[in-house]
Amino acid sequence: MDSLLAIDIHEDLVSGVLLDTEHRTSVVRGYGVASLQEMSLAEAVADIVRQTGYQQGDCRVSLDAKEFFFRNLILPFVDRRKVEKVLPFELEELTSHRMDELHLDFLPSVSKGSGTDILAAMIDRSFFAETLALFQSQGLDPEIIGVSGLQAASSIAANAEDEHSFVVLDVSFKQTTLILVDAGKLALIRSLAIDSEDIAGFAFSTTDCKVVAEKPEGFGEIIRQLVLPLEQTLISVGRSHLLETKAPCYINGGVGLFPDVFELLKSSLPLSVQPCNIAEQPLLKIEPSESIPWNPAIMNRPLALATWKKKDPAVLNFRKGDFKKQQSLKKVRKSLMAVSIPLGLLLFGLIGFSWWEFKDLESKRNILQDEVNAVFKETLPEVNRIVNPVQQLQIKIDETRDVFHAGSQGQENIRKLAVLAELSARIPESLQINISRLVADQDDVRIKAETRDFNTVDNVKKELEKSNMFGSVVISSANLAPKGGEVRFELKLEFKK
Repeated sequence: MDSLLAIDIHEDLVSGVLLDTEHRTSVVRGYGVASLQEMSLAEAVADIVRQTGYQQGDCRVSLDAKEFFFRNLILPFVDRRKVEKVLPFELEELTSHRMDELHLDFLPSVSKGSGTDILAAMIDRSFFAETLALFQSQGLDPEIIGVSGLQAASSIAANAEDEHSFVVLDVSFKQTTLILVDAGKLALIRSLAIDSEDIAGFAFSTTDCKVVAEKPEGFGEIIRQLVLPLEQTLISVGRSHLLETKAPCYINGGVGLFPDVFELLKSSLPLSVQPCNIAEQPLLKIEPSESIPWNPAIMNRPLALATWKKKDPAVLNFRKGDFKKQQSLKKVRKSLMAVSIPLGLLLFGLIGFSWWEFKDLESKRNILQDEVNAVFKETLPEVNRIVNPVQQLQIKIDETRDVFHAGSQGQENIRKLAVLAELSARIPESLQINISRLVADQDDVRIKAETRDFNTVDNVKKELEKSNMFGSVVISSANLAPKGGEVRFELKLEFKK
């Protein structure tokens, strides 16, 4: 079973959900809450693992926004590589810390002209290393370590019908996180120091997963401390139009979703206030727990962290650089399987095609071999054994040429077939002669023939004298035949020396 454990850490509470992602429908198999007032962080994480029933799978973690430093700035270029190089130098002038003491991540926000708005977040490097080591000591190696509440804002933006701007207010027991989404992208994060626990006596009961307030008269003070900073923040970052148009404002957190506080926020904030409920998304099922009931006010953050997808609006993730997660053997094996299966199919297909091509060529070769053998048998019917028909035919041709060899010793090989070919080429068809005898030796060729008249004899002599093969052409005799009126003649053709 493919499972994912998401753990959200706030100053007072640690909450977590175990999500089964094996099927098309995501199922929350377990969830839990642990109080940091009653145990250490390591003990709380171990308790969440126990409550959720987690055994193996991926892990994600989000940390309280108060642990981070947030800055917004504009850089005069859009290339991400340039942003990564220049950003640390720009941020060092905006913080009281040295950049080598901080671990940084950033999001490019709304682009304007040739520049880019940057949302940067920083966390103390040593604190981050200690937190990561704590999780790894519990057998957990998170693929994401981000800012609490950002995944909830990203989930709202992903499920919105159109990209729009809205505010998320995560009102918790010790502090409030203000998140601004502009055109579907995270644009601003601010941590507001509103101690609702001290003002109204808010507390959380881990036994029944309920939020209680001991001093309801302090609700108004919480609202007063929240409304003015919200308005000032939106105006200072040039988003006053959100106040004028009463843009959506999603309320989250144990204090924010407390019924009485929520109603006061709804009537006091100059925005269109709505409750945040991450569980209201398609293809998501939550299995009830036997120990504690499901409370959206507490479980929204870890559930949003668990259900966040890479195609959703980007969020901050500090598992990068020196703290980058190393791929596990299981992931490497899974990646190899994902690559090896299509490669194996491709290799199998190539082998099959090669075998088919080999068989096709073999069949064509056999057909050609049969044709060659047929020609060989027709040419040399006396040969019974065929081993290499081409070579055997070549040997027979050479033997035949040697039989009809003629010419002087100082000449190149002049063969009788070549002599016949020269005679045939030099005597035109218009000169009708009938050769009755042809004798060739090492020095000359003697021809005895008949024709119709003496002019034909002279013309034959003239044509043969044009040949480069013969040095001289002599008419040895030319007489009329006793009967028939034909001319009988003899020619002597000497080879050139």
